[in-house]
Amino acid sequence: SGCGKTTMLRCLAGLETPESGFISIAGKVVFDSAKGINLNPEERGLGVVFQSYAVWYQYCPASAWTALLLPD
Repeated sequence: SGCGKTTMLRCLAGLETPESGFISIAGKVVFDSAKGINLNPEERGLGVVFQSYAVWYQYCPASAWTALLLPD
């Protein structure tokens, strides 16, 4: 809906850098523009699973129809 959900998650993960403010995860500051803190993604202790039909091909409508019409 364009309200910034993906941008927020990308900032939390360290894949994008906010213009200002701070981000803390479980009490650990991972970004603070005033103090110059910006931890790398691998230092944040988070995992990201990207939502893509290349990964979840079974949920792609075209793949579902192919499975129905051309069974093994």
